[in-house]
Amino acid sequence: MPSVVTALLSGLRNHGFRASLSKKPPESMTELLRRGEEYIDQEEVLKATCSDRESYENGNKKRQREEPMMSKLSTRFMIEYKYGPRTECRTLQNEVERLVSKGFIKHFVKRHESHHKEASEEVGQKRRAGVINVIAGESTGFSQPITFDDEDLNGVSLPHDDALVITGDIADFDVKRVLVDMGSAANVLSWEAFTALKMPIDRLRPVNTPLQGFGGGTVVPERVIELLVVLGKHPCCVTLITPFLIVRTPMAYNSIYDRPIINTVGAVISTQHQSMKFPTSRGIGVIRRNQLTSKRCYVDSI
Repeated sequence: MPSVVTALLSGLRNHGFRASLSKKPPESMTELLRRGEEYIDQEEVLKATCSDRESYENGNKKRQREEPMMSKLSTRFMIEYKYGPRTECRTLQNEVERLVSKGFIKHFVKRHESHHKEASEEVGQKRRAGVINVIAGESTGFSQPITFDDEDLNGVSLPHDDALVITGDIADFDVKRVLVDMGSAANVLSWEAFTALKMPIDRLRPVNTPLQGFGGGTVVPERVIELLVVLGKHPCCVTLITPFLIVRTPMAYNSIYDRPIINTVGAVISTQHQSMKFPTSRGIGVIRRNQLTSKRCYVDSI
């Protein structure tokens, strides 16, 4: 990891971020991305403050309707979904990709392969991705059409009426029983899965927006947290940081991937072929189902 920090220090324009990395180097790639996001947020707050002061001094005293906290939170998430990561985040990602491609951090990638023990039967540690090809929202410049054919039906039991249930890559863990749901407007993570991920409690933020449709009722999430999600396998993969609502209620799935994630990466889903495909800078990424798990989840939800 020191080689990553050393290389990044020479290219970063944010002096505060450079000083922070020099004083306390990050211990993982996830921490590096998270700390980069925090400094970007600080810059945006300062820019917004200066802009507000200039508007006031110019006589622009137009009052704006104050939005509730969750509305602001949702707006921020949707802006990032629609327009993608900000310039500094892309710069950080591109620099990390360059370092990996040149072999500067091979030892770092290998050292973390066994960093965590298996947390539970359905949330297991996986090998860290070798290359971050693209962060969701950034143009890939890839125009190959996405299609499904008979080859995608290999291993699929027909006929069926199964939902698409996959093994997700969340915070560098393999999380089984992840439902890909085009009808959901929010990522969901069960409390049990969150506990198995061993994430710091102080990363949780309050949220008041209820979720509809859990067991036919309404559920108020415990908290919201931003987590690193990888879709696909190297080299055809997409990496993004996205919010998850954490619920403490019985559910058949460990997690649910929502509609904004699917639309952000430009994914196309075929439940008939039990797979999801999406464009990347290295070709078409593919995530395939676990049809047996899908059937079990359906039985558990009845």
